[in-house]
Amino acid sequence: MSKHTRNRKQDAGDRAGLARWGLIGLLAAAAVVAVVLALQGTDAGAEVTHTPLGEQVTDLSSETAASAAQAEPGRGAKPVDDRPREVFVEGKNGLPDFTYRLPEPGDADYDDWQEMIHHPEYARFNHDRTLPMYYDPEWRAQVNGRRDVPVNTLQLAGGATSVDELLTFVLLALADEDGDSIDQLRVNRDEFQLLCWPEFPQSRPYLKIPPDEAWSFHFASMRKGAKKAFQTWSGKPLDLVTFSVGSTREFTNFRLLEDVSETVLDADTGEEQELGAIEAILACRGRYKVFMYRD
Repeated sequence: MSKHTRNRKQDAGDRAGLARWGLIGLLAAAAVVAVVLALQGTDAGAEVTHTPLGEQVTDLSSETAASAAQAEPGRGAKPVDDRPREVFVEGKNGLPDFTYRLPEPGDADYDDWQEMIHHPEYARFNHDRTLPMYYDPEWRAQVNGRRDVPVNTLQLAGGATSVDELLTFVLLALADEDGDSIDQLRVNRDEFQLLCWPEFPQSRPYLKIPPDEAWSFHFASMRKGAKKAFQTWSGKPLDLVTFSVGSTREFTNFRLLEDVSETVLDADTGEEQELGAIEAILACRGRYKVFMYRD
């Protein structure tokens, strides 16, 4: 190694050493400044007080609880219900005006509301578990499966005078490939909206489901089932052998015969088969119509 090379390396080492000492000096100076500023902010003549140990523990516990409540809402603190006490919803599409309420203690509806929010049928709706549900004056309709309504005088248009007659009419319409008759044997829009819908628990104002929307869903399912029956059985000579009704739901102004099954005889083959075309039948004041074709 040449003398010049050794000199260059020694110069570099000296410069690195100076840089390190310079950095150390800066850090020391910063520390001194911090100490001076701290001393200047201290009032040497101030009286020293001591908080009793019991108060220190109490203060520490409250501060810890407050910190925990901020870090994890719902732990260490009672959830705050910041919902409006009343929310007015303007009626539309045939719905009445409705005000959602949170009854206060002493309110005439408070006990009923408490029973509602603790009922298993409603508890499943309260996913949050920290905020109460608004009061539904007709919450028992959800439990009982029907709303309380007055007796009316509405009648079914057309249809049949008995279940077996209605099923026979459906079979004749299928054999004749008569789509119009298949359509006329089911409930129409007015019968659904004016007779059936007001008694269903889903129609209560709390849920805000417009009658037109309910009918559109019902009609779509009914038409799908009618189309399926027509494609499967149209043009075939079928005779009704027997039928059964699985269950009957009683309402104030009508009955729903559900889980209907039909056994038919195919005149061409001589075989008995399950038709499976009709799912539910509406009965009202001695008249019967298809409430739902099975889709």
